[in-house]
Amino acid sequence: FSELFFDEGNDNGGSENIQPNVPSQQNIYVPILKKTIAAIAAGKCKKIVLSRCLEVPNTKNPVALFKDSLRLYPNAFCYLFSHPAVGVWLGATPETFLLAGNGQLRTMALAGTLTTNTGQSEWGDKEFREQQMVTNYILEALGGEVQDISTSTTETVKTGGLLHLRTNVTANYEPEKLSEIIKKLHPTPAVCGVPMTKAKEFVLRNEGYDREFYSGFLGELHMNGNSSAHLFVNLRCMKLMPGRAIVYVGGGITKDSDPIAEWEETVAKSSIMLKVLQGAAPD
Repeated sequence: FSELFFDEGNDNGGSENIQPNVPSQQNIYVPILKKTIAAIAAGKCKKIVLSRCLEVPNTKNPVALFKDSLRLYPNAFCYLFSHPAVGVWLGATPETFLLAGNGQLRTMALAGTLTTNTGQSEWGDKEFREQQMVTNYILEALGGEVQDISTSTTETVKTGGLLHLRTNVTANYEPEKLSEIIKKLHPTPAVCGVPMTKAKEFVLRNEGYDREFYSGFLGELHMNGNSSAHLFVNLRCMKLMPGRAIVYVGGGITKDSDPIAEWEETVAKSSIMLKVLQGAAPD
């Protein structure tokens, strides 16, 4: 990495006081949020996941950033990936897309967000409805492809200083169906919306930028006789470029969403990758 983009000896310079251009970002994102809420209220969709990206300075070595992500988020799937065709990507995602092997699979419905420093301790109806949409989608998508499907009780989990609602989904599957199962699951309402086709069309028309690999999935995939997978949703990620990093964040919008609250949620989510760039202390 250092030969391509960075100075190997410069692990900390240039990223200690990251100040993204928040006001201008807010002026762009909030009007799109209002348009999204209006579209949902008009019955076009039940949920739409709207995202944005922010550009921040960075001169730290990618390997140093990766080590910081491991230190800060030991319970996340941390990765550093480089390819000439797509660039350098780094992330610390909390969300399992699919864990499958030996005829058994597990996925999760993860939705709803609270910051741990707001003093809030109770989830509202909005968050529970949003989370249930994801659960229902997964159950419907897998219904014709798996056997003995079941769900856990919904629980609160903490990832990177944020709280989310999570329901685990388990089932039995036939190895030859693994490819079709993956196609059925992606994109879930956690990264796209409900119904999927209309939500995707809205996002492509209105989001205003290319997500690239943000909100996709990555990990290990073995399409041999036993067909297994350990895949994660590519959230809490950034693209590393010479002298800068592009950080990606988003949130699920429903008819009950408040534009300013949704904006503030993306600010809270962006802090996860910004802490890696800053070399912050763990929460």
